[in-house]
Amino acid sequence: LLERRPLINAVGYMNRYRQSVKLARQTLSHANVIGMSARWVCKRYGVSWWGSESLSGGPHNEQATHLFDLSRFLLGEITEVNALSKDASTISCLLRFESGAIGNSFYSSEAQSKDIGMRIFAREGSIVLSGWDFRLSENTIDGVLDETEEDIFLVETTAFLDAVARKTSDQISSNLEDGIKTQRVLDAAAASLRLGSPVSLSGIGVGA
Repeated sequence: LLERRPLINAVGYMNRYRQSVKLARQTLSHANVIGMSARWVCKRYGVSWWGSESLSGGPHNEQATHLFDLSRFLLGEITEVNALSKDASTISCLLRFESGAIGNSFYSSEAQSKDIGMRIFAREGSIVLSGWDFRLSENTIDGVLDETEEDIFLVETTAFLDAVARKTSDQISSNLEDGIKTQRVLDAAAASLRLGSPVSLSGIGVGA
């Protein structure tokens, strides 16, 4: 529908709008990235729809999607996923990027408290994004740090409303077309769990 009738649209990957993430992306743009390791560990949400595959896609699809999208935003497109699970609430994925970098994503909703973060390794050093707000807490590549406190939902919504007002999408960091690319990675992870083998993104469509 959007291809037939283009409209300004946005997908809610709010981490792309964080100052810390923007700085990390700028740092990595002139680094030789080797790989990454990300985690999202938390307790179960107390809402009925969250654990239902038919309503949310399941816990991994609903929450780890932010790790997959951030990985794409910082390291480029993912071409292969190999997923292992302890059960539906604990899943680890090995990722291969188009650039040749590799990485892993660990997700679990069996913990009592949150532990969220990402470390990216480059030939020149590494950077660490810490906590739910992905603060740029370590950077041995160029030393730039950022722990800005911001209302990220306000930042994200302001960017969208401003884009609508100005009739241009240059401030939107993720639209539906891009969001679907992240969902395809989650679909590849789900397919890998079913098949028990690595899955290439070239053969996966949304909802596969």
